[in-house]
Amino acid sequence: IVINNAGINITRVISHEVEKKGWDETLLVNLTIPFLICKGALPYMMKKKWGRIINISSIYGIRSEEDCLPYNVSKHGLKALTTTIAKEYGKMARLGVLKR
Repeated sequence: IVINNAGINITRVISHEVEKKGWDETLLVNLTIPFLICKGALPYMMKKKWGRIINISSIYGIRSEEDCLPYNVSKHGLKALTTTIAKEYGKMARLGVLKR
């Protein structure tokens, strides 16, 4: 079982004032690292024919707040990461490649 529960929101400025460093740090912690953890775990789950991934996001994976562009983008991206993996690997489970 993998649980991704990290999250930061270090940039609270209007979108055109977001600095690349704040963007990069937010996307790294909130999206890139969960992606890399999932990517690393999936082959083991496939080999075992079992696994669970829980990505914990926030309400900002569904809606957006002003002055939080990097955070909003990262949480929307985490939702897309989660749903894409669920569709891909859930399909494998239904086809008998993976056990549920």
